[in-house]
Amino acid sequence: MNNNMIFDQERLETLNAVLGVLIPANNAMPSASELNLEPLINDLTTRTNATKKLILDGLQQINIYCAQQYSMPFAELPKEGKTEVLSETETKNNVFFSTLLRFAYDGYYSHEDVLSSIGYSIPNPLDYKLNSPNQELLDPQRKREPFWTNPDS
Repeated sequence: MNNNMIFDQERLETLNAVLGVLIPANNAMPSASELNLEPLINDLTTRTNATKKLILDGLQQINIYCAQQYSMPFAELPKEGKTEVLSETETKNNVFFSTLLRFAYDGYYSHEDVLSSIGYSIPNPLDYKLNSPNQELLDPQRKREPFWTNPDS
């Protein structure tokens, strides 16, 4: 575990399982749980103490709910059970759910594997050539009378 990682093992397993339900794999795309998004989500979570508390408490609430309702951890539930728990979480703790969902989307859709799967490649900034600006675009402005007044006159 990363020294800066705020998630304990139980929360980390829950987070990874949640990611797999939020963004499942399909024929062309990997699931969010396959991409090692936990370090990015960790970084997003630790930006403020309120966000850190929100995410850690939300994952813990999922674990407690699963223990009470199913007598097993979230990660071990069948797909239908996971979906049910996340639907319940979305209803009862929407701020947590929407924040975690946004973090998942941020990590997923900025991941190199996903970008290449959708046919997008990040250009290398060193390959970019800056062209001179088109000076003719400024001609109308240069020909215009000044629109300010001189307070000294």
